[in-house]
Amino acid sequence: MKRFITTQSLGNDIKLTGPEHHHLAFVVRSKVGDNVILTNGDTNDYKYNIVKITRDETILAFDSKSKNKQNPKKSLVVFNGLIKPDNLAWIVEKLNELGVSEFVPFICANSNIKSSNFEKLQEKLQEIARQSCKQCGRSIPMKVHHPIKFAEMIHEMPNFENAFYADRGEKRAKVTKAHIEDSSYNALIIGPEGGFTMDENLAITEVAMPFTLGARTLRSETAAVTASAILLHKMGEI
Repeated sequence: MKRFITTQSLGNDIKLTGPEHHHLAFVVRSKVGDNVILTNGDTNDYKYNIVKITRDETILAFDSKSKNKQNPKKSLVVFNGLIKPDNLAWIVEKLNELGVSEFVPFICANSNIKSSNFEKLQEKLQEIARQSCKQCGRSIPMKVHHPIKFAEMIHEMPNFENAFYADRGEKRAKVTKAHIEDSSYNALIIGPEGGFTMDENLAITEVAMPFTLGARTLRSETAAVTASAILLHKMGEI
């Protein structure tokens, strides 16, 4: 069944308008009588039957509610140095699909954009995460935070059961399942495009465990997705 997103309360008959109505009626070309799934950011999926489709709205009859099975059961929070907006958008979409719970950009010496330019971008990135739920099936989107300072990011690490950072050294430790198989709240730190300074690297090694992504140097967005997939797999989420 096709999935659609709304901010309305669900569990009763509703009208779908705006972009989601347009997507239902004119993009995927759903028909009267079709069943669809609606979500509104809570833990449930809501099954509806299409009663009527007009130019401006879709009338939907409530059928049933069930617990969403695609929402992450364990939490991985990704802290990523600020990079170019288009690359951030790609990261957010893919991390939401993989099952990351939260995305926290942070400002460091080699950040590409300033936090003052981020407020509108944050709204866009959160909407990308919401829309990405249609693809991956989760009902609760990954939360996109406003950027924090590097020092604040370091201060957050003791709150996690495990904290990791992707390191470029091919001889560094490899994360094993034993590190995180019994944990449910882990953090991952990814550097910006220019990497960390020596002082930043020293600070990170005091609070997080390094692990290698291999001998090849990856772009920030590639590292974020690759490292997240590895950790989520070892956490039992993939």
